[in-house]
Amino acid sequence: MTKEIIKLFKDGKKVVYERDFEQQPLNIGDFVNAAKLEIAQKKYAIKTNDNPLEMKPEDGEELVNADLEFIVSFFHDQFNVEEARQGISPMTMREDFERWLDMSSGLLSQAGNPQKK
Repeated sequence: MTKEIIKLFKDGKKVVYERDFEQQPLNIGDFVNAAKLEIAQKKYAIKTNDNPLEMKPEDGEELVNADLEFIVSFFHDQFNVEEARQGISPMTMREDFERWLDMSSGLLSQAGNPQKK
């Protein structure tokens, strides 16, 4: 049984949310969600490469919002973007975020192993 968990700090406590892949397997919705995030990442990369001196704080905020929307969707809306913004630790973004994106993109299986055709 494969599950992914996320811990959010909420109301002074850590709250654990999970996605059980036996009950909620990866699907095309996850793939579309990953594609939306990858588009936001590419737009950000283009801005940073083309005009880095013209970047605004809002540009970074757009990317962070896309990251958070991806996570909320990955965990099937068990929490909202603002709760994610206030409760997700930077370590979660470093350790788990890329794995979730790779799983949703089809690069990793639900078990976290490289996907085979």
